[in-house]
Amino acid sequence: MSNCWLCFQEAEQLVSQKIHPQTIVTGWRKAATQARQALEKSSLDHGDDPEKFRVDLLNISRTTLSSKILTHHIEHFANLTVDAVLRLKGSGNLDAIQIIKKLGGALDDSYLDEGFLLDKKIGVNQPKRIEKARILVANTPMDTDKIKVFGSRVRVDAISKVAELELAEKEKMKNKVEKIMKHGINVFINRQLIYNYPEQLFTDAGVMAIEHADFEGVERLALVTGAEITSTFDNPECVKLGHCDLIEEIMIGEDRLIKFSGVELGEACTIVLRGARPSRSWTRQSGPSTMPSVSSLRRSRRRG
Repeated sequence: MSNCWLCFQEAEQLVSQKIHPQTIVTGWRKAATQARQALEKSSLDHGDDPEKFRVDLLNISRTTLSSKILTHHIEHFANLTVDAVLRLKGSGNLDAIQIIKKLGGALDDSYLDEGFLLDKKIGVNQPKRIEKARILVANTPMDTDKIKVFGSRVRVDAISKVAELELAEKEKMKNKVEKIMKHGINVFINRQLIYNYPEQLFTDAGVMAIEHADFEGVERLALVTGAEITSTFDNPECVKLGHCDLIEEIMIGEDRLIKFSGVELGEACTIVLRGARPSRSWTRQSGPSTMPSVSSLRRSRRRG
């Protein structure tokens, strides 16, 4: 940023001397080309030496972690980001690295979790731990088992007809759940809400159901588990399920989260940022400071 500001200051002086901006831009481009060539000549490639390469990545991370709140924790966060990027093994897929923030503890309590963490809760009375999970990731409405009085208009000549309509809606939902169960799954994750009736059907079948996983959460889950997001369930043979070794509910501070271990995308991981409850400034600065560091390291990792 400081170099850019100096360039703008110099450009302002050149413009005041009646030099056309296009001429200035052309000069900048030539200077940038010369600077790049000089840097390439003086650069060293430590990609074949893991120890030296890690030192280089740590130096890059220290430079990019410029937040004031991380000043006294640079080494800890530099190691966190380097460890996360080295897990990518050159794939460069930043979606495999998730960053979540949880109040409580100190900044030094932040850690790298070798798995995927979903900030959601498991359904009532459903299994809290499942091994060898077969996961169906969906984006489908599961909230039509009740008549939405304020969202639709139905003309009936008796109250009993309303009950019949509700029964018909429940029957449709039951058929939908049965179609989902035919996929041979033990975990169902939906981007949208799951109402009480379908949740009870999943509970009776011993299936873990997770509702309202937001768009980003569903996309990441599909990536790390190897699943495809589906909205129709008529052809189970055409649906690609996700897999992982273990799904369990864990506690971070006072919050419950769902952890996916042994996912199909082995490099997937989560950086968990902690911070003291009295001051929330870390939530505004720690995350935005960490992600640019990860991006810079990713580019260096791919070149190395």
